[in-house]
Amino acid sequence: MGEQLLARLEDHRTERPAHALDGRVEHGVWGGMTERDRRTLLRRWPTVTPWRQLLEAARSTHDAAGQEREAGTG
Repeated sequence: MGEQLLARLEDHRTERPAHALDGRVEHGVWGGMTERDRRTLLRRWPTVTPWRQLLEAARSTHDAAGQEREAGTG
């Protein structure tokens, strides 16, 4: 489930959810991530910091895979 959650961030800025994850913000929706989404990621990857780097890398990977699918090469 964690990988799917990271992939869903493609349409959202990484700045806000990264801030919420790094600060362990417990309430509200940040960058499209609910409290449950953030708890899931924090449980799955408890040692990640800063989150922005991981989220940007996941977004780039997901974008590249989408471009390959559109081009018919993936």
